[in-house]
Amino acid sequence: MKRILVVLILGLVASMPLNPLVYGDEDEKKGIMEIELSVQGMTCEKCVAKVKDALMAVEGVTSVEVELEEGEAEAHAKKGTDPEKLVAAVENAGFKAQISEVEYE
Repeated sequence: MKRILVVLILGLVASMPLNPLVYGDEDEKKGIMEIELSVQGMTCEKCVAKVKDALMAVEGVTSVEVELEEGEAEAHAKKGTDPEKLVAAVENAGFKAQISEVEYE
């Protein structure tokens, strides 16, 4: 019984892709958007955290980078996420924002 279980587990592990990002479905790889925003009004790291939290709260956003000195934010989001929702989230947090660029990866 143990031998059969080990063979089954090894068979499942052997059939799994080593890296799903490299070997995954093509549609999954194309399902990410990169949205760059220009953000005005940030003056400190607390502002950066506030902008990051606001963007991460938007449905579909998977990661965020915010640069204080450049006044920029970059969000990765699932395909179909409305970039205007990101602008609204930043503005609701007390800053001005506009879309700089949207790319599909």
